[in-house]
Amino acid sequence: MTHRSSRTYKLLLSEKGVDFFLSSHCRLAHLVQDFIPYGMTLHVAMLLLRQAELSDLIADLTERECGSFAGGITHYVGTSHAVSELTNVILDRLECSGELSTAPPVRMLYILALLALRDASDQDILAAVRQVAHSDMPVTQAT
Repeated sequence: MTHRSSRTYKLLLSEKGVDFFLSSHCRLAHLVQDFIPYGMTLHVAMLLLRQAELSDLIADLTERECGSFAGGITHYVGTSHAVSELTNVILDRLECSGELSTAPPVRMLYILALLALRDASDQDILAAVRQVAHSDMPVTQAT
């Protein structure tokens, strides 16, 4: 029997951020035509963020919209350890760019990931869903 390990991730969102997460979750559920866990939304979003252009990540970090989704409403989302690995890969990319004086807080990466999900095509989202389903693929693979 295969054991799938999971972990809980803390999302700190504003009311606008909660609405944004839920609309992202609904879009993904409609695309796969199934009821899905909230953690699937975060995992798919992080995969899409990993594939984003570095310049787009940095630009999104400085946009006011990104900050408007952050807040004090705490939600815990259970998903796989792969999200932690994806987070580290993305933080490493940002740090190695030399364009930021400090690494962004992880909570902002989750919001950036939701923005990447919002901006992704249906085909790119479904490709990320397939990647989650075949999670034996290494998350550090270059894109």
